[in-house]
Parts: sequence; C-alpha cells; structure tokens
Amino acid sequence: MSSSPKFSIVTVTLNAVLYIEKCLISVVSQNCANVEYVVIDGGSADGTLELLQRYREHIDCLVSESDRGLYHAMNKGIRAATGDFIYFLNSDDYFCDSAILADVAEIIQADPSLDLVYGDVLVEQGGTLVRQAQVPQLDRESLCRQGFCHQALFARRDVLLRTGGFSEDCRIVADGDWLARALASGVKCRHIDRVVATIGSEGLSNMTNWRDEKRRYLRTNFTAWERFRWRKLPGILGRK
Repeated sequence: MSSSPKFSIVTVTLNAVLYIEKCLISVVSQNCANVEYVVIDGGSADGTLELLQRYREHIDCLVSESDRGLYHAMNKGIRAATGDFIYFLNSDDYFCDSAILADVAEIIQADPSLDLVYGDVLVEQGGTLVRQAQVPQLDRESLCRQGFCHQALFARRDVLLRTGGFSEDCRIVADGDWLARALASGVKCRHIDRVVATIGSEGLSNMTNWRDEKRRYLRTNFTAWERFRWRKLPGILGRK
C-alpha cells in the first residue's frame, strides 16, 4: 500500500463571521494527520479575520486581500496548496464527521492511480437535511446531463494545475467548466458511498440566476449533438 496522501483543505471566504466557525471546527476536528488548511479571505470587515485568528494555529496558510471574485480566490488556494489532493470547503459548509479525510485517504492508498474521489452531500430542504447522491460514475455524459456538486469532490492537485484551474471569466459555473476539462483529459474517478459534507445556503449559486452562464458553459464544453443526446433526448424518450 502506498503512503498516505496529503490533503489541502481550501476555504475561500468573505464576511462570513456568522457561520464560518462551524466550518473551521469541522476541519480542526479531522483525525487525519496529513492535512494542511488554507484560508483565502477576500478582505473581510465583519469580524471574520478576528475569528480566524482564534484558529490561527490550525491554519497553515492565511491570505487576506482583495480579489477579482470567487474563482480568482480559489485559484489562489490552488497555488498556495502543497497537498496531493485539494478539497474546497466553503465557509458555510462543514465536513459531515471527523473521519472523512481518513476514509478518503484509505481509498486513495488502495488505488494511487485515482485522480478524483467523490462522495455525497447533505443539503437543507425545508429545514431538513437531505442526502444528495452523486452519480455512481462521473463522466462527461453525467456532467452534461445533470451537473455535479463540487463540495463532494477531492481532486488531485496536479490535475487542477495541468488543466489550468478555474476560469475567472465565470461567476458561478467555473467548477463545472473545470470538471468538464478534467474529464476530457482522461482522469480516473471513483465514487464512495459516503457523505462528505453538509452544504450551507449562503453560497453565490443560491443567490444568483446563473442560467445564461450555464448555457455558455455547456456550449463551450459539449457539442450540439452531445447536448441533444445527453440532455434533451432522454426527456423526449421519457427517460431520466
């Protein structure tokens, strides 16, 4: 069995004092030793930085400066990270339990050829947490047809770097755009039957109408035939 992979957990935040502590605690509580924590703050002015200072001994890299948006900040996190795998934990999200990193490390140790490892997430619906299962086989077809929740995903840092990271021209869908490029490059993926994190409701994608940007992302990454075959045809034929 190979050595344990190193994880870089990256949290991008801006003015999140009301909810980021739960995120921080979920990282600090992990029972995996080979992990670093990177926090990229966009210049918060609401007490977030003061809260981060209380956890400073657990944060390996803390950057606080203005940026050009969410994906610019996430790209900063990629460059700052030194781990084998990167996981982006939003400031209003938190790991489901303290063993998730150790469990994912075990999967990767058993198969070091893996590039992307992903599980499921919990989302709030009407005051109740509901498990949002991801596709059993992540590929370009499944991504085009139904999308993917990036909070379920652990990605090899080398893959993020060689595929150019996130497009800073996008405001909402750069994670899907990047994943389409990564899948087209021939990465090896594995789904685990495991909840990774609970997703908060403060994210930009929950506050913005992103339909037009999604259309552009689909046209950029999938041919007209692929969009018809994978998105429209199943509806015409009455299939999911």
